[in-house]
Amino acid sequence: MCSALAQFHALFATISPDKMWAVLVLSIVLLVEAYIDLTKLKVPNKITYPTIILGWLYALVEGARQGADVTVCLPYLGTDLFDLHGTAGGAVSGLWSSVGLTFYWPTWVLLAMYAIGGMGAGDVKMHMGFGAWVAAIYGWDVGSVIVTWGFIFGALTGGVISAIMIWWSGSFSQNRKNVAEIVGDFLGSKGIGEVAEKAAARKPRLQLLPYGVPLCIGYLTYVALDYCNYTGWIHGLGGQ
Repeated sequence: MCSALAQFHALFATISPDKMWAVLVLSIVLLVEAYIDLTKLKVPNKITYPTIILGWLYALVEGARQGADVTVCLPYLGTDLFDLHGTAGGAVSGLWSSVGLTFYWPTWVLLAMYAIGGMGAGDVKMHMGFGAWVAAIYGWDVGSVIVTWGFIFGALTGGVISAIMIWWSGSFSQNRKNVAEIVGDFLGSKGIGEVAEKAAARKPRLQLLPYGVPLCIGYLTYVALDYCNYTGWIHGLGGQ
């Protein structure tokens, strides 16, 4: 029993001890969401929405616990309104970072894909919940890099999985036709609405890939690399 506990501690040895439970919770949630996405090709709102909200709350509480000095200002105008210190400043800073990573640039890319019928809403909300928790666990600097690389790794992994699926099913010709149609839709349609309608009509012929699976793989890979002390370059990209 003691040996098992020691191995468990060693797995997260490079993560702040007070954040180990959050890493474990996020990993379990992503695994559950990935499994549901894989088996049902959707992630239910009863999981995604609570994940996002709890991520915000955790960031707020964790920020308040640590404390910070922040200046509240009007965006783009450069006008300072007031200063917050200690608990209040930390709470605002933590929540702001979590909301910021919830709606970080990969989310908008996924929303654009959802708008044209290329992705399910559940996958987008799953990614948003991931960003909310990553901010609370790692902070903005490293968290923004993790969210970025989580998205990139997810896209690359998804491409590999898609290629394997196409090879396994022998549907290369059909998929090549689908790609040609998608490109033609973008070039010949009058607007996003028309692209989305054509995508919806083509959906039954597509091999659907659950984005939750590569996203989960991406984050768990980061945890594994962190365990092996191979994430220094990621932290360096984050400015730390």
